[in-house]
Amino acid sequence: MNEMIDDFKDTWLKVMRSPDDFFAQMPTKGGYPDPVRFAAINYLIAGISLMIIQFAFQYMSGGMNIALISLAMGFVSFIGILIIGFIGLFIGGGMLHIFFRVLGGTGTYEGMIYRHYLNPVKKS
Repeated sequence: MNEMIDDFKDTWLKVMRSPDDFFAQMPTKGGYPDPVRFAAINYLIAGISLMIIQFAFQYMSGGMNIALISLAMGFVSFIGILIIGFIGLFIGGGMLHIFFRVLGGTGTYEGMIYRHYLNPVKKS
């Protein structure tokens, strides 16, 4: 578990600090498990953050009863982020792949998903 967290942290920092270098060095093959895991962690963080923000905002503006309703709605939003996020990864990747192929690109669908969306950098 610690290795997965370290890999995520290292990848995230590389993307934030030097995205040009990160994307230039990424491979275009390697399967989907690692990239999907990286995306899942990002979606979990986004969903939990959304729940906390919704709860805090509603608690400050409407009290505990409204905040509890908001928390339930936040949970629904959390599930929605996970589902729509994963569907969007593959549909969005497919749309970009088609677009790039029309413009003369020669890459594969796997390369599109792997390179442009999700690939975590492996430690050497």
